[in-house]
Amino acid sequence: MLENPVNGVKARGRKQARKIQPRIACKTCGRTTRLEVHHKDENPTNNNLDNLEVHCLWCHRQEHKHMRCSVPGCLSRYKALGFCNKHWFRFKIHGDPLVKCSGKGKPKRVEA
Repeated sequence: MLENPVNGVKARGRKQARKIQPRIACKTCGRTTRLEVHHKDENPTNNNLDNLEVHCLWCHRQEHKHMRCSVPGCLSRYKALGFCNKHWFRFKIHGDPLVKCSGKGKPKRVEA
């Protein structure tokens, strides 16, 4: 099973980054609302100040626009938590992005 990014190491790294990096204004556009911390190397556990940038929600999305789903074999665009829309909903409902529910009986885990 894939690491649960909500409860795993990645989530702790993001939370720590929010504490380390002061969020005053977006580096790209200067907005002062809806600020987020961006990891330049896309590694949420690397919280060196040199690796952290502050972006507003909109600019942060632009930074991650090139990202694809983290499920092996899936080439869909990233939506949230590293998953595309399909795998994100599966993760949200079943706790596993590889679970597929046919509507009858128990959900079954499928490989991407």
